Amino acid sequence: MRKTKISSVILAVLLLLTGCGNVNDNSSSDAENFNIVQQLETEHFSFFSKDEDMQCLKDLSNSLEDNYTRILNDLDTSLSKKVDIYIYTDLNTYHRAANISDTSTHVVGSALPGYNVIQMVNPSNAELLPYSDFMKIIVHEFAHTAIMSINTDVGTIPKWLNEGTASFEAKQDDGVEQLISKAKSSNNLPSFIDLETDSETFSKNGGYQFSYSIIDYIVKTYGYDKLIALIKSPRDFENILGVSKDDFHKQWIAQL
Repeated sequence: MRKTKISSVILAVLLLLTGCGNVNDNSSSDAENFNIVQQLETEHFSFFSKDEDMQCLKDLSNSLEDNYTRILNDLDTSLSKKVDIYIYTDLNTYHRAANISDTSTHVVGSALPGYNVIQMVNPSNAELLPYSDFMKIIVHEFAHTAIMSINTDVGTIPKWLNEGTASFEAKQDDGVEQLISKAKSSNNLPSFIDLETDSETFSKNGGYQFSYSIIDYIVKTYGYDKLIALIKSPRDFENILGVSKDDFHKQWIAQL
């Protein structure tokens, strides 16, 4: 497997853009164990936190509501109930609540498969990340919720397709062009296998940004209908796009 080599400066940017983690498959009813309660309700979201963490909720709610209709329209899906947003005071508490074993500081938010639940650390208290980054991270996690409404068997969705679509819908394009330019100059663009690896390797090797670029290419070349079809049935790649994965990969690289 080829590994993309990037400078420490670029790597720092890449690790902080998305913040997805591996999460448990339990509902967040255990929020009672963390003494958080419902603090805010909007048209499409309910927010839960401790009293001292309420200040960020309005900003997060505005970011989510501003993107709610667009993302569901883009992905031609709908949600039957409101999404519950659980905000935890600090990174360690969030990791415990979400049962995340990866304690690295870039894992700051996650969406629970099957529950319409998003968990995240208070943007004001997370290490290394600017507050403003969380306004895109929360949208990224909501995009995962929309993706899971299309295909509930989330384990069948390749990481590049799942994370790329969430990053694309959240408009997390910071660093994408710079990373691709560096990879092109060193002839080190990733294969699909490189983008279907474990979460830590995926993140460190710029997987979010490369996957963003692939989804951008799919949408511009084939349209959202094909992207949605891929999410629904990832194994039917060749039938859906009319091209083999190898040929598609060559076409993606050629247009970069």
